[in-house]
Amino acid sequence: MSCVMVNRIFIKKTGLTEISWRLKPTLLLFSIMIAALICLSPGGAEAEETPKTLFDQGKVYFNSGDFKAAYDTFFTLFKQNPGDLDVNFYLGRSAFEKGDYEAAIMAFERILISQPDATRVKLEIARCHLKLGANEVAKKIFNDVLETNPPDEVKQNIRNLLASVRESEKKHFFSGLISLGVGWDDNAATAPSKTTIYYSQDVVDTSTGLATQLELPTTVDGAESDIIYSHTALLNYQFRVPETWFSWNSTAIIYNSVYTEDGELNINYFSGNTGPAFQSNRFTMDVKGLVYHLLLDGVEYLTAFGASSSASFLFSPHYLTNLSLKWETRNYVGDIPIDKDSSNVNITNGHIIRIGPSTIGLTFAGEKEDAENDENSYDRFETALSYMHQLPYNINASAGYTFQKSDYKEKTFPSYPKRSDKIHTYRAGISKIFWQSDSRKLSLLGALDYTFTDATSNQDLYDYTKNAINLSGTFIF
Repeated sequence: MSCVMVNRIFIKKTGLTEISWRLKPTLLLFSIMIAALICLSPGGAEAEETPKTLFDQGKVYFNSGDFKAAYDTFFTLFKQNPGDLDVNFYLGRSAFEKGDYEAAIMAFERILISQPDATRVKLEIARCHLKLGANEVAKKIFNDVLETNPPDEVKQNIRNLLASVRESEKKHFFSGLISLGVGWDDNAATAPSKTTIYYSQDVVDTSTGLATQLELPTTVDGAESDIIYSHTALLNYQFRVPETWFSWNSTAIIYNSVYTEDGELNINYFSGNTGPAFQSNRFTMDVKGLVYHLLLDGVEYLTAFGASSSASFLFSPHYLTNLSLKWETRNYVGDIPIDKDSSNVNITNGHIIRIGPSTIGLTFAGEKEDAENDENSYDRFETALSYMHQLPYNINASAGYTFQKSDYKEKTFPSYPKRSDKIHTYRAGISKIFWQSDSRKLSLLGALDYTFTDATSNQDLYDYTKNAINLSGTFIF
């Protein structure tokens, strides 16, 4: 009710006319004061927030993913009216989403007191018991609901949930992928942008015995394109310790690439890692030992072993962060100088943000290479930004940018500054799931990626650009 209306009602109730108000300024002032008090009172122009308004606000919080604010709002409404079924339902769902499964069960059970046949509520309770590790209780509820002959859609949802329970009770898990690809690279050997490179050399004058440092030119090969065929095989194995959060995880990877023109670039790569892991609803941590072996054109090039540890925390359904630490010792073999042998430490912090059909990734990484020859030792910083968007028909579009800066510890030539490189990498791609099993455990997808790399250095030998296109097909199991 507006203050103007209050004034008119006051006039009507007191029998005063407009003329009499003009004749009685004291009464006029008094009526204004009364109207102001009415307008400022809780029952006046600004009414208190109603339960309906609070309920709508709670749903807004819930739908936006702010489950704590939603829970607080619905709990306020619950204290006002403990028997409201809608309030209890959203109170339970908010409690579930924020990880308070006991509180969620209590809210849902209050609904069953009034509606003992509420199928949806029973399924929500079963989900809570699953999160609490009470699988047998959850399975009983699921089976009880199935016996009531619910709609086909509900039956299928229950069967899916029962399948997930059976999956969670398994001890041994295998997964992996097999991928075949063909690519084109316009600078396969990473040749420098300039074909004439200058280097320093001391020349001794035989008549005086004095040394003079000269900048001498040398010619290097320019960029040449090549077609690359590749295949990758990855196998994961996990052993879960029953009724605990612990598991033992192992991964093996084989990668091979064959260059059509320059066979010296052919790669054979083998790697493996294994170690214990801990996983709760929101937190995951693992520690692994690792080893890998690299061959170039069938000749041994590098063997490395080390250890890694990573931890991930899911702050909300929309935000995940990860921190990983890795140490390696690298041993170069064959014709590679022994002074390249090194130890390497890498620390990486990643963030994944999901907004509707879009996923944004942001990564920061630091790396330190300590080689036997300081010319090969470096400090490296890297940051990467990625974006992926889900499109109709199981299509994903993606784009990314990576910046890498490397600073070397010692000079390669006395007259040269210490080597410093910067690499900018731009990537765009599209992928599509062509087939997927009903259980979603098996799928076949194709991907097309384009990458442009622009590398600059204070030494011309390490300036280069390259364009690469890769087409791949992957079977995931």
